[in-house]
Amino acid sequence: MVYFGPQEIIVISIAVWLLFGDQLSRPIQPILQYYWAGTFPLFTKLWRRIVLLSRSTLFL
Repeated sequence: MVYFGPQEIIVISIAVWLLFGDQLSRPIQPILQYYWAGTFPLFTKLWRRIVLLSRSTLFL
């Protein structure tokens, strides 16, 4: 079961933006830039959570 919270949605939207480039993101670019400005700390938190989860599952 995968839970998509706001952090995951932001990370996925940035991944989509990076993959599909300008033609897709022109209408939503200001929104994505706003998210991008506030996402770096969120992304590091998410990454720490992923690392902690992977460590805890590895040592089970």
